[in-house]
Amino acid sequence: MDEYINDETLAAGLSKKLSNVVGDTSNVRVEVEDGVAYLDGVVSNPQLRNAIEESIHNTDGVNNVVNSIVVEHIVNLAPMTTSKPTIVTVSGKN
Repeated sequence: MDEYINDETLAAGLSKKLSNVVGDTSNVRVEVEDGVAYLDGVVSNPQLRNAIEESIHNTDGVNNVVNSIVVEHIVNLAPMTTSKPTIVTVSGKN
């Protein structure tokens, strides 16, 4: 039978484990309630999001993981061109 680990102790251990996975944990946090780990924050890619979830899930005392981590999407905004758009006319005749 698994030994009971209280939520506070579990959360402290998960926070340390989280820092081993992501390094800087300022954008990701973990809370534990009744053995359920709640993940929240922002990461740079889906692989990191999945690695965090898997690492936390594979921890003794964690019964379930609710992963609300969001993957940040970086948009490259190129300057608008001044060229004229191409106009295409479509005829309805067959």
